[in-house]
Amino acid sequence: MPDLLTSLGLGTVIAVASFLAFYKLLHFNAKKSGFLSVAIILGSYIPFAILYWPGGDVFAIHLAIFGVVPYMLGMIAHYREQALDQEQRKKWFHWIPATFFLFFLVVVVVNMTLVSLSTGGLSSSALQWLLPKQQSGEVTSQFPGVISHDYQEKETLYNEYLARLDKQKKRGWVVKQGWLVSPVLNKSATFQIEARDKNGHIISGLDINLKFLRPSNYKFDKEFIMKEVLDGIYQQNVTFDLPGNWDVTILMNQGEEVHEIRGDTFVNEKAE
Repeated sequence: MPDLLTSLGLGTVIAVASFLAFYKLLHFNAKKSGFLSVAIILGSYIPFAILYWPGGDVFAIHLAIFGVVPYMLGMIAHYREQALDQEQRKKWFHWIPATFFLFFLVVVVVNMTLVSLSTGGLSSSALQWLLPKQQSGEVTSQFPGVISHDYQEKETLYNEYLARLDKQKKRGWVVKQGWLVSPVLNKSATFQIEARDKNGHIISGLDINLKFLRPSNYKFDKEFIMKEVLDGIYQQNVTFDLPGNWDVTILMNQGEEVHEIRGDTFVNEKAE
């Protein structure tokens, strides 16, 4: 499936070209030209979208734009057709169709922005500009569980999530995690985890999957398998190529026992 701007741009060009072909070359009236243009572009896009489903939000914005463009062209052309004399025909611009056009243009731009943000996220520069800087370099535990995303999509997954979360709380592991030195852009920093059971005994032999997720762009996500350097102490050296906020997911496995911690951390551009 092509990206949003490519598919919208290509579809808009096809819609405009088809309208002009019907209206200027074949000399159909404005209403008929607009209707046929909508039929062509939607008749081409809908089967393609069904085969390569882009998601409901992307599908809806394509339908809106591909319907609005021929409609607005038809309104303008119809107004010219209704002009009483040649002098009025020259005054093709009128505030009524212009108001409709501006309204739909604002709606389209806002929706495109929201869809783009939901699919690709903010750029790192925009994220730093919009969000306040976090002063601490420590990871803070948010809501421990064993399903990171989309557990509410199905009732069975949600019930399973609650059961595992309850089991994790009863297990009572005490996990300390954080940086030995605050992370700085393009410099290696050591992330450490110390794990003990509810009785204070060290937990050795854990398989620990460590993920750093970039909110603005998943392509920069990092994933590691942590090494046990001492009994119950696990470390991983990490180098970040982007400053700012990162989400952290820690997945700890011991046989069938699964323990998850989620948090966030901040990477400074320069050492403080």
